[in-house]
Amino acid sequence: KCIEVALISLNIRNESRDTIVEGMLVALSLETYRERPLIGRVDELKDETLKITWLYGHWTTSWSVCKRREGQRHIEWQEEVPKAAVVLFDFQLTQSGKLRQATVRELKRVYGLEQDEDSS
Repeated sequence: KCIEVALISLNIRNESRDTIVEGMLVALSLETYRERPLIGRVDELKDETLKITWLYGHWTTSWSVCKRREGQRHIEWQEEVPKAAVVLFDFQLTQSGKLRQATVRELKRVYGLEQDEDSS
């Protein structure tokens, strides 16, 4: 049952996105960004959008808050994104800030990056 909750796939319905809450990690698919995976922390919920703080990392590295420059200061990079762009949510990072193996597998599946060993 825990895996079912943690691994909600690309085929999630809009109704299930209504269970997203502030503080939750989400993976997104946005045409404006080519990088994969795109991970953010939900800071604010609206009807059709989420205000997120972007995280920086990669499949096997630790994730941390992404910063951007504003004048002479570095501030957390926040952005408003459509709720419909969420492809996975309610997952956790390890104690060292990395994606869990099950999360990596599911993200690669929903992003269409998994290797099909049976195909030639």
